[in-house]
Amino acid sequence: MHIVDTALAERERTNNPIRVGIVGAGFMGRALCHQIVRHMPGMRVAAIGNRTVERARQSYLEAGFRDIGIAADLEQLERRIDEGLPVITQDSMLLARARNI
Repeated sequence: MHIVDTALAERERTNNPIRVGIVGAGFMGRALCHQIVRHMPGMRVAAIGNRTVERARQSYLEAGFRDIGIAADLEQLERRIDEGLPVITQDSMLLARARNI
């Protein structure tokens, strides 16, 4: 049986994190972002989708990120994720279509 902590530690060690897309930047979305960033080695918040980009940006800012990009289409979103950079979008459905989340 594989222990989740062991698997996540291995993903962190090999620089192959699980890329997470968060839909919504309300109380729970911000808390989830903070939890993953601060306490889940082996996972990365790759993108946040929210109706208002400022709320999504605030989630990343609260988690300590500064270079936050905005994606209007799938190509921009995937490129930014591939570069390992935080990205936000108003179109949350892009997160479900992104090949790299």
